[in-house]
Amino acid sequence: MNKSEYKAKQESAQRQQREAEVNANRQRAINALERLAEQSRTTENQAQLADAYHRRLEKLTLQLETKKFRLEFAETLGLWVAAAVGIAAIIVSSHDSDKQTKVMLAQQNAMQGQLDEMKGSSAQTSQMVETNRKLAEAAGKQAQAAIDSAKTAQENMVASQRAWIGPRNARSAGPELEKPLDVTVEYQNTGREPALETIFDTDVFVATEEEDQAGIVSNRINDFISKCKIKWTPSQKGVVFPSGATTSAYELTRRLDVSLVDQDVIDGAKAIYAAGCFVYKSAGAIHRSSFCYFFNAKKTKPSNWNICLIGNDAD
Repeated sequence: MNKSEYKAKQESAQRQQREAEVNANRQRAINALERLAEQSRTTENQAQLADAYHRRLEKLTLQLETKKFRLEFAETLGLWVAAAVGIAAIIVSSHDSDKQTKVMLAQQNAMQGQLDEMKGSSAQTSQMVETNRKLAEAAGKQAQAAIDSAKTAQENMVASQRAWIGPRNARSAGPELEKPLDVTVEYQNTGREPALETIFDTDVFVATEEEDQAGIVSNRINDFISKCKIKWTPSQKGVVFPSGATTSAYELTRRLDVSLVDQDVIDGAKAIYAAGCFVYKSAGAIHRSSFCYFFNAKKTKPSNWNICLIGNDAD
């Protein structure tokens, strides 16, 4: 086997390995979406059962309220009947006072017993209504808690499976007078599925310490990142695959114009800033990450730039 055939075989093996990794990542993403769909169906069924139980309790409460109204109406009617009986007894007493008085007292006692029984029944009905009202409230709270718990579990599932793009390092060569400087930002996907339709943008500039203290640097960084985050052009597609233990980071490079690399940059009187963002699609939603690094010749290693105090964010 000559050298070219060996090299071709080696490249073919590497390509097959990459295809196998892509297929494995795709299958994991499909499995995660299927698990998420199953959990959503379970959550929906729980919510429907809770809603049906709540409607049943409301119906029972309405029936008890109706019974209470009828008992109160009967109690009021009974009082009016007792009053009528009393008036009739007074009229009849002129004919047979002694006999009618005994009859009236007997009727009054019987009526009073009925009224006492009706009052007791009304109190029991009121207590039942209140008990069922509390049960309905408790069931509603339990149903809402179940829905909230399922929603949280679903969000955690999505967060554990989706893509997460973020910067890993910024570096450059040591600045030289009147020579352009290439600034490289390393980034990676630490999630479990590929980041789709990914775009990014970077702003590299130079500023003095006075400009930094005056807020000029922070304003420029914040304005650039804010504009960068609202950019998303699906036609400019890029895919960032998950980074494995043996996978190197992705890189983006921006060149600082030669006119900006002056003696102040060499001496550390000026700092170089690199700010930017990533916009990508994962788990059916658009996500954004932003970053900011700076280089100062007095305190920064070219191979490992410092992280800014502003401009770093992710959702």
